[in-house]
Amino acid sequence: MYLFLDTSKTYEIFENAAKASARNVIGSTHFELIGGDVCWRQECNLGNLVTDAMVHCVLSAAHDGNVSIPRNQPIFSLWHSGALFKDVIQSGGNLARIVLNSLYSYQ
Repeated sequence: MYLFLDTSKTYEIFENAAKASARNVIGSTHFELIGGDVCWRQECNLGNLVTDAMVHCVLSAAHDGNVSIPRNQPIFSLWHSGALFKDVIQSGGNLARIVLNSLYSYQ
């Protein structure tokens, strides 16, 4: 017995959901988020935002019971500086999901 799925409908559902959530405000900043060449040479606040968000994601998953973290284990995050190629993504104000998605070079 074979099962055939209409993937075009599934894709359409996920695409519509992604577009709907893309404009959701997920945070705010009082500063310019600087990346690009600065991140290649030194620590930058855009890199800090990305890695802090990764750590927060793991901690949230652990809190919800979706991930088990051994006691007394450090949680840290690394991000390749070359992946933050956008120079400035925001100069203060609200951050929408679509703005943050635009900073990743590989989508």
